[in-house]
Amino acid sequence: MEKSIENLRKDLYDLVASKFDFNGIFDTEIPALHFYRTLETTNFSCAIYEPSLCIILQGSKEIRFGDDFAS
Repeated sequence: MEKSIENLRKDLYDLVASKFDFNGIFDTEIPALHFYRTLETTNFSCAIYEPSLCIILQGSKEIRFGDDFAS
């Protein structure tokens, strides 16, 4: 039976949570694949990112561009 996207998301969250039990950025053996984990809400900060794919496993992320934002 196929797993739903929600079940796959939960499986990945559980895997990340079991490997990384503290806040921070975690490198992997795959070049340019990193995990970022935080257990607290963070303040908004300005940053410029390289083109990337961001997958939110739990919670949300807000992105602002000028007066526009997406969450």
